[in-house]
Amino acid sequence: MRHLLSRVLALVVTLSISMGSHSANLSGSAFQTFCAVETDSIDYGICLGFVRGLHMTHEIYGAISKNYKVFCLPPNVSTTQLVKIISKYLENHPENLHLEAASTAFVALKKVFPCEDGQ
Repeated sequence: MRHLLSRVLALVVTLSISMGSHSANLSGSAFQTFCAVETDSIDYGICLGFVRGLHMTHEIYGAISKNYKVFCLPPNVSTTQLVKIISKYLENHPENLHLEAASTAFVALKKVFPCEDGQ
């Protein structure tokens, strides 16, 4: 049992390291692949997690620094809606598919949800 537990732990660490290095360089093209179909698949789960992580990171930085707000989401916007907005932006701007997905997502969300003065 102890041997099995150590093997499982080694697998989890290996997957974490490989997924971490992969997600750090997620391109717009890779984003489109992960987010292609709304299903209960692992790929779409990665897509949702990525977008939710971007959203939460933006909110945290926004709470720390009032000057950080890049975009201002309306109440009750869903992660799925954000995925659709980012995907549509990439479809309309294929010249950006090679760029990092996180920065491209911020540009897309800023265009759709700009902040008003004082937000």
